[in-house]
Amino acid sequence: MRQLPRITVDDESYQYSLEFVNNNNIANRGEFDGSKRNQFVGILGQVMLYKYLFGKLPELESGFDNGIDLVYNDVTIDVKTMERKGFMRDYYVNNFVASQGKYETQVLIFLNYNSVENIIEICGWIFKKDLFYKGEFYKKGTKRYRSDGSYFINEADMFEIPQENLKHFEK
Repeated sequence: MRQLPRITVDDESYQYSLEFVNNNNIANRGEFDGSKRNQFVGILGQVMLYKYLFGKLPELESGFDNGIDLVYNDVTIDVKTMERKGFMRDYYVNNFVASQGKYETQVLIFLNYNSVENIIEICGWIFKKDLFYKGEFYKKGTKRYRSDGSYFINEADMFEIPQENLKHFEK
């Protein structure tokens, strides 16, 4: 597997993300809104990627952002962060909730948050329109197996995009 860019989560970004999630309800899709922990992981990924690209914390605002987490070189980006207890592997997949496909973003950037090491990996990116034919669609209620034999049940219609189908991220 190629080396993914890794960003160590600093205390300032961690606390900023935690405070934002504790003071704002950012889950307003009506379906698969995610727990406070899921929301925190998503915001932490967004904050860390922004800081990596721009060298400072973003000015987060409450309310619906139409799926746009950041704009970089005039491209609208939705940042998708998954929490794991380890680093990304070639055979892992990245998930995208199908109902978010309607939002006005051009690019999806996938991140892995290794919560044991407190490190964000930039897994890669894909044009959102390409996800729908390069990814695999799974209906809500589908049993999805992990490499260790454990499984989970999809709580929403979901696309999975294999790690190998993402473009390498470079600043």
